[in-house]
This record gives sequence, structure tokens and C-alpha cells, in this order.
Amino acid sequence: TNPSDRTRPWVMTDGTFATPYHQRALSIPGVDVSIHSATKYLGGHSDILAGAVSSRSEAFLHGLSKVQKLITAPLNPMDSFL
Repeated sequence: TNPSDRTRPWVMTDGTFATPYHQRALSIPGVDVSIHSATKYLGGHSDILAGAVSSRSEAFLHGLSKVQKLITAPLNPMDSFL
């Protein structure tokens, strides 16, 4: 599906206070995008600053990956290792 053909707004959830394992926001009807803080629960040591975005829409994720590459958002190898 093309994101510009949508008839309703995007519904996004913020999963900062629970891990993606416990909070499965995309299983909630109507939720399109889920955003998680990887700094707090996934990193564990506060030595990285990161996040994760998940969605059911391939078109949305493709556009998001283009933006990430343009602004150099992906983690560097050392932060990914930690």
C-alpha cells in the first residue's frame, strides 16, 4: 500500500516504558507504527543512545530507511557491539 493513499492518520505508539518483548503494540488493532527506546531496556548500561521503529507497512519502513541513510542515523559498529 502507498502511504499517500491512506484515508486515516498514522497511529504510533511509544514503547519507552516496556520492552518490545512485553509490549507488542503492533498486535493492537489500528496501530501502524511502534517506537521503542533501545537505550533503557535493550542497552541496559546507558552507554548507547538508540531506538527502534517497527511497522507493518513496507512502504513506511522503506521511506524510513531512506531517511536514516540520509541523516546517518544507524548505530556505528562499536555502539552496535556494546
